[in-house]
Amino acid sequence: MDPAAFILLLFAGYFVVAAFVPRVRMRWGFRKGLRSTILKPHMGAVTCAGMATMLVTFSVPFLWKRAPAEWLETAIIAGFLLVGFGAIVDWIREPTIRRKT
Repeated sequence: MDPAAFILLLFAGYFVVAAFVPRVRMRWGFRKGLRSTILKPHMGAVTCAGMATMLVTFSVPFLWKRAPAEWLETAIIAGFLLVGFGAIVDWIREPTIRRKT
């Protein structure tokens, strides 16, 4: 197996697990200031499923040399739309947390 495909599949595996286990989900980001820390919302299940879809699709050409381009294009667009829709839902449902340090 190509190392690039292996790495992409490992990341995709993380996002599949994160779609079902909320405690392991990453945040969209954080910022540390002098007297405060700003924590962005966590990624949701829809976002994680979209990321997993895109990463698996990116690894398919390494594993299957004659993969139909139309299938790959459709799967990448579907994953991108899932990530976009999930990001909107994440930012609406979960607030940004500001902590004083």
